[in-house]
Amino acid sequence: MLVIHGFGILADTLNELPPALGFGVVNPIREHCFVPAVSAISLRESATHDDLYTPISEEDLEETPFHAVKLASQSDTHTLITEELSTWFLDQLP
Repeated sequence: MLVIHGFGILADTLNELPPALGFGVVNPIREHCFVPAVSAISLRESATHDDLYTPISEEDLEETPFHAVKLASQSDTHTLITEELSTWFLDQLP
């Protein structure tokens, strides 16, 4: 899954406003899921929350409508450019 620090960004922005406005927040959860991998690669419909965490096998990747798919080996921040994914991407270029 991809994660984004959207809750944290919102909390930081609200906490920068003058306290008199009453928008200050305490936010212990700074990040949230951006796009579940099964949705991002159009693999399967998720009927339950637990379906989002069902492991994706190499065989599953062959069922996506995409020509090539590479998933990060661990959950990363949304749009994080890693050596692992960059190398794979560059290898896909003609």
